[in-house]
Amino acid sequence: MIRSFRNSLTSQATLPDAEPDAVSVCVPALPVGGQVRALDGIRGLAIFFVMIYHMAPGFPGHGFSARFLTRLFSSGWFGVDLFFALSGFLITGILLDARGSADYFRSFYARRMLRIFPLYYLVLFLVFFVTPAFDSSLYQEARKDQAWFWLYLMNIPTALRNFPYRSMNHLWSLAVEEQFYLLWPALVLWTSPRGMVRLCWCLVAAAFCSRVLLTSGQHAPMLVAAYTFTPCRSDGLACGALAAASLRHASALNPPGLWQSRKLWLLLALAVGGVFCFSSDVTFFNPVIETIGISLLALFFGVSVGIAAVSHGRAATLLGCPPLALLGKYSYCMYIIHPAIYHLVSQGVASVSPRFPFLRGHAGEWASMAASLSTTMALAWMSWTCYESRWLSLKRYFPRSRTGKD
Repeated sequence: MIRSFRNSLTSQATLPDAEPDAVSVCVPALPVGGQVRALDGIRGLAIFFVMIYHMAPGFPGHGFSARFLTRLFSSGWFGVDLFFALSGFLITGILLDARGSADYFRSFYARRMLRIFPLYYLVLFLVFFVTPAFDSSLYQEARKDQAWFWLYLMNIPTALRNFPYRSMNHLWSLAVEEQFYLLWPALVLWTSPRGMVRLCWCLVAAAFCSRVLLTSGQHAPMLVAAYTFTPCRSDGLACGALAAASLRHASALNPPGLWQSRKLWLLLALAVGGVFCFSSDVTFFNPVIETIGISLLALFFGVSVGIAAVSHGRAATLLGCPPLALLGKYSYCMYIIHPAIYHLVSQGVASVSPRFPFLRGHAGEWASMAASLSTTMALAWMSWTCYESRWLSLKRYFPRSRTGKD
């Protein structure tokens, strides 16, 4: 099931481009100090499910474990919603903390550009200007439409043409976040705490209604558009933002502490589980999943991120464990490069499988996944150590303001 779906649509998930040190944000309204490692772990979980969704082969057999794992990994695209909620939470928290500062816009946009642009545009340069020297057929479709990529508008042709770019379709999600945050800092600055809560709920409702409108005709391009257009995906970002605003301004909610309620978390978890368990198709092309399912996921992940930010005890320790934190640290690069790595590794394994019979069939698919995961992790570590960290060091010239003003 996973294999057939992945062959038709490559890389439809997302990676949050929120600043890696954003998880260290601490505000008086949050009972935490220093770095919130649980949020690093959430990012690590999200990238894990995204990569498994794109790489894992199917599970043969008809037993319960095979069916469960197949269904779980087939729905691994929900990492997109977790990433959106986490990004909305972190960025909105940063903006709320900086309200009233003289360099509010300058600091925010400069720090985001230092985090996002260097790696992203390096990858585009390699794809559009270096790879043609070795194989002109690679990324041919993307090169024809490269202006969309340079301008962070690639979610538009991706939606209208049904994911046409091999190993580059996943970049649509970065466009969604960048488009959203063009206006979001101004809205945060000019909106009161209570107005921010109302605005977030309006975005949640508008996103749901827009997806219902686009999916009601059962037309495939519109199903993709409902999944990739920014207005249709703003509920995930808005739910994260709502959690951040609620934790800082509890009086803006009635009842206070709603987004920290474990009862609410459990209720949403049961609702999400019910939708996914009783749906015959757990991909986002299922209209039920793409409408109410995505809305429930946005709310569930928004609550989850809010709880994780203030959690203590075993849950916080588990989420903050070193393996998950490490995945979270390198997740941005891992997300950008993993589809291309998997494509190249799979081709390599397929080319040598005639000489190595043990690499044929299902075993070869698992070998491809293992090699792709390890290669992606190694390259992400190299990128962070040798390239990304050099750019991030320039953030010292744009210190983050923390006024604490409403």
